[in-house]
Amino acid sequence: MKKFQPLLLLAFVVLVTACSNKKGNEITIFHAGSLTVPVHKCIEAYNKQNPEVIIKPEAAGSLSSARKITELSRPCDLLMLADHTIIDELIIPQHASWNLIFASNEISIVYLEKSKYSLEINDKNWTEILMRSDVRVGRADPDKDPCGYRTVMTLRLAEKMIEKPGFATSLLEKDRKYMRSKETDLIPLLGKGEIDYIFLYRSVALQHGLKTLLLSDSVNLKNPALNEFYATVSVTVAGKTPTDSLTLPGQAITYGITMPKNGENPVETIKFLQFVMQQKELWASMGQPILEPVFGVNVIVMPVELKGFEIEERNKH
Repeated sequence: MKKFQPLLLLAFVVLVTACSNKKGNEITIFHAGSLTVPVHKCIEAYNKQNPEVIIKPEAAGSLSSARKITELSRPCDLLMLADHTIIDELIIPQHASWNLIFASNEISIVYLEKSKYSLEINDKNWTEILMRSDVRVGRADPDKDPCGYRTVMTLRLAEKMIEKPGFATSLLEKDRKYMRSKETDLIPLLGKGEIDYIFLYRSVALQHGLKTLLLSDSVNLKNPALNEFYATVSVTVAGKTPTDSLTLPGQAITYGITMPKNGENPVETIKFLQFVMQQKELWASMGQPILEPVFGVNVIVMPVELKGFEIEERNKH
């Protein structure tokens, strides 16, 4: 039996080394559903230069992604969310130290040629058409996905614009059965004809080749110059715990990135994040342009490798 001990020791060393190398080459990303296409394209481009790195992206609604860390304590190297406020409110300071506010978007209405009244709908009559009894409207769950609570904000802003009290509540209640945990889950329903319209980020519509009805800046949450008006509405969603709640004021759409403290591969993650921030043309082609300049919360504690991106400090919100 003794003569086999060196072989067993060698096998153990090889196994430990293999496991160590595998972990050192892996990056786990939790990201918003609306970031699926650009994140996968960034990974594909990065792996052409770094084929040894294993990057594992996991898409979900941004609130659900955050709770994988805050409630389930799942290790995560990079957290990329559709609303930077979630990082500010739920992740910092316990689970991360900083927040990089890097991209924008807007709420739109998407549909297909076969959608009811597709030849009739426009930016003046959409509030009336979506309320018709034979029209089915899909949206994301506000408690799980920023696109969901931003849809609520858009409808409440539209109610102010058309001066029709109760419009937002009526439309939100009308098709609740077509609500899903993240906005991208609604696209198959649209394709099957189970729903006619979806409140969706313009970027996702572009990436999937869907017809898009662009809404005015007064309701689409695109224009930072209108933040004062956007803030006249708010939405209350589930907070840090199942019994907690969080009230979010309306504001222009901005995405956030951070590296959670429980990440297992910070060195490789920083390299990948640097690469992501350099892909301006890719992000613009996906309808999610990188902000110029980008902003940050707690910039002073960000990895030094990120500080070359001209990040301006911004207070929370």
